[in-house]
Amino acid sequence: MDAVESHSHNRIILAAFHNSTNVERIRLSLEERGFEFDLAGSGAAVLAYCRYKRPDLMIFESTLHDMGAEQLIAELETITFLPPYVVVVRQVDTGSAVTLMKDGAGDVLPDDADLPERLPAVVSRLLDEEEGKRRLAALERSLRESEERFRSLAENVPDLLIRFDRNLRHLYLNPAAERFYGQSASDVMGKWLSEMALPDGLAVAWDDELQKTLSSGVAQAFQWEQEGTHGKVSYDLRLIPEFDVLGRVSTILVTGRDITALKRLEEQLYHARKLEAIGTLAGVVAHDLNNLLTPILGYANILKRDMSGDHPLAKGVTVIEKAAERAAGLLSRLLVFARQIKHLNIPVELSVLFDDLLAGLKAHPGKNVTVIDQRSSDTPPVLGDPMQLAQVLQHIVSNAIDAMPDGGELRIGTERVMLDADFCRHHPTVAIGPHVCVKISDSGSGIPADVRERIFEPFFSTKGVTPGRGLGLAMVYSIVKSHAGAIVVDSTEGKGTTVSLFLPAVQPPSVPSK
Repeated sequence: MDAVESHSHNRIILAAFHNSTNVERIRLSLEERGFEFDLAGSGAAVLAYCRYKRPDLMIFESTLHDMGAEQLIAELETITFLPPYVVVVRQVDTGSAVTLMKDGAGDVLPDDADLPERLPAVVSRLLDEEEGKRRLAALERSLRESEERFRSLAENVPDLLIRFDRNLRHLYLNPAAERFYGQSASDVMGKWLSEMALPDGLAVAWDDELQKTLSSGVAQAFQWEQEGTHGKVSYDLRLIPEFDVLGRVSTILVTGRDITALKRLEEQLYHARKLEAIGTLAGVVAHDLNNLLTPILGYANILKRDMSGDHPLAKGVTVIEKAAERAAGLLSRLLVFARQIKHLNIPVELSVLFDDLLAGLKAHPGKNVTVIDQRSSDTPPVLGDPMQLAQVLQHIVSNAIDAMPDGGELRIGTERVMLDADFCRHHPTVAIGPHVCVKISDSGSGIPADVRERIFEPFFSTKGVTPGRGLGLAMVYSIVKSHAGAIVVDSTEGKGTTVSLFLPAVQPPSVPSK
């Protein structure tokens, strides 16, 4: 099979001639090479044919008896996809031939004795070119679809996607990377990391890893932490080399996943296990000591009842009784911390708890502290145990006042908030939905960073070694967590501390529709 025959199977050639004497020879020449040959006697016949059948190529004279080539082409373009075509002329005029080919003709051939032998090669060439165009169009369409799929994935995936060229300039970044940088893609394209206003150390650390990837051709992995809106944000980063046809690193794709929630879950799991172990021990010790305190308190009461006020031992019995009561209070706190005292689950008006707390502060004005009440009037109740929540507020306020030995401002605020998925991802103890936010702020000395990481640890205290010290905030953490809440501490040395509590708000009963 020759080159022409390899392209002729099932190919339909439509011809339209008016005066040519070569029609029969043309038909035989094309059919011998496997083409299917159809003949139309006029322009109108060509148009009618193309309305129900689509030829692979057309051959027609420049002038048919009912219309010329230009009119026929214009008519065809309005009703169908125009296939490649050859125009046959009585005599080739260079100017006319150029015009016809500019208008779309694949070739312009003279109607001479050589036409039947010349046509198969021209037809085959034009069909090859058309096939090439179709394949190229299919490849371009496939590439566009692939790019659109990649772009759709890249622009909607929560992971960072950043591409650098060999010179480590930015080639691409997705919306997640824009949020990470805090800059738009248009502001970043073509820039080095060192040209951007990035957090301290990020540009140097990333540049080192990019250089390693570029020089070694091996993927790199590392983790990066930086300060975010809700505290530290951690990313797990992968640097993947991409190679050209010569095997050289041409670009580097950086992917980054936010693992902040995972790391916080790991930390919380570690903290919870530690609290559980300490809580179990504290519960056992508290029960045993409570068994020892019961007879002490009982007999102290009996002795006090049987003694007159002027008895020489009455004062000592009172001291014993008071010490035993303080010890019982400490044991009660231990049992709360160990979660061996079940809490109530009723609507609690925080404003009532704060009113009692503020009244107590006014009754004992020991320090020069100004209380600024910023509570919202429409704060809904929360679900919990009023006694335990009162303990939480008391501990936090006491710590705030202790942080201001020379006096200062104590701000107390409440507001209704709606927690979103981003906040809940960073604080897994709470759920999406309406909450009450309690903010207690002081203008004290603040908490050093190394201390801030340990403030909720049991028995950790900066106030010296005193019985019961170090349980306050650990108990606060335990109570808030048991109430499906969260506690956030923001502190800057020399500027004060703000403790924010998030507790689930009680939903108002739905009114049935009438």
